[in-house]
Amino acid sequence: MSTTTRSPHIGSIDTPGITRRPIRQINGESEFAEVFFEDVLVPSSALLGPLHQGWNVTIATLGFERAGVISIAGKVVDDVMAMVHSPGVATAGPVLRQRVVEIYTHARILQWMGNSALANINDPAAASTASSLIKHSWALLSKSYAEVDADLAGHRRSPERRRTPPAVEPRVEHRWWHHRGDEEHPRRT
Repeated sequence: MSTTTRSPHIGSIDTPGITRRPIRQINGESEFAEVFFEDVLVPSSALLGPLHQGWNVTIATLGFERAGVISIAGKVVDDVMAMVHSPGVATAGPVLRQRVVEIYTHARILQWMGNSALANINDPAAASTASSLIKHSWALLSKSYAEVDADLAGHRRSPERRRTPPAVEPRVEHRWWHHRGDEEHPRRT
């Protein structure tokens, strides 16, 4: 079907002729569903946007979603900025301070990407690419931020506080008896 003939609409899932079949996920939940339309009459008042302009409505909707992603990414940038100025950074060891600087750098890059994406929100191709990169960068930054924040709070053992592993003890040969049926067989480990 051509993108110029689609028309999105808003309506009740209870409308006669609409069948909803949940899609069960691997975790057992059904957050998504297949929706089937069989001889459904849709009033013109239910159209979302102009008739046969579904693609344009979809692109506009994605623009709002992209702005939401940028907003969420902005929250982690704010968290990183607050962490940089926290008292724990000044007393942290050099390795941990270096990790804070790396996270700060990634946060500033993410902030720049968000500002750039907002400036190009009316260019669907550019906005789509930027949104995907922002989502990916946000996920990586969030993980790194959580790890460093936990190290600063002392909840994880940071690299400069890790103990040297104990010397490896010489391997001692053990002899175990493995019982199989009526026979006993020595087994070495």
